[in-house]
Amino acid sequence: MTNLLSKETDILIETQSKLKKTNEELEQFAYAASHDMREPLRMITNYMQMVQRKLHGKIDDKINQYLHFAADGGLRMQKIIDDILTYTKINRDESAHENIDISNLLIEVNKNLEVLIKQHRAKIEYGSLPILKGNKNQLLRLFQNLIENSIKFRKKENPNIKIIAQKNNNNWLFSIRDNGIGMNKEYLDSIFLVFKRINRKSEYPGSGIGLSQCKKIVESHDGNIWVESEPEKGSTFFFTIPLKNEISN
Repeated sequence: MTNLLSKETDILIETQSKLKKTNEELEQFAYAASHDMREPLRMITNYMQMVQRKLHGKIDDKINQYLHFAADGGLRMQKIIDDILTYTKINRDESAHENIDISNLLIEVNKNLEVLIKQHRAKIEYGSLPILKGNKNQLLRLFQNLIENSIKFRKKENPNIKIIAQKNNNNWLFSIRDNGIGMNKEYLDSIFLVFKRINRKSEYPGSGIGLSQCKKIVESHDGNIWVESEPEKGSTFFFTIPLKNEISN
């Protein structure tokens, strides 16, 4: 019996090792392919825009519309490629973890999203937040993606976003609650998958990678992320950061 368990354990370890290697190879391929595609795509998009400007007023509206669609498609593809690169870089980022005041981090996020916040008159509220040890660039992107997501999926009224942090068992539990359009329960797990979209691109443009980036960032800090939501009642994104990452004031 002992030998059988030992054999099964060895097989499991070997399978996990092969799976890890396969994932690393796929990530390496995605990184290399995305990186190599950036410049040719940027060149194609730039030349399409130059042709559009050069022929402005000399071609009929239909041809001009075709050129616009081609250039716009190139720009959207550039955004997708940039997001894929960011996603694959998360595990590659070997920056030393540093002490991060989450309140100060949110000040930076607000500056980065200043135009979007003013445009939609978004209100972002938060009280006392902890100081944690972590990867600053990653945590900045985490909060920025979640706040940007809350503004993006807004209703007619101005976005109202509340950020709370509280100790829960062995974790800091963060919640980011909004008053947006919400979503059906059937989508609550799948939205963290890469390229998963539950809304039409024409209404809510984007690459479909932002939330998968969030999941990867949280997991790289040994935490978990999930969401609670109902249609027309907003969404609340939760994520945890272990207390071992806490810095005493």
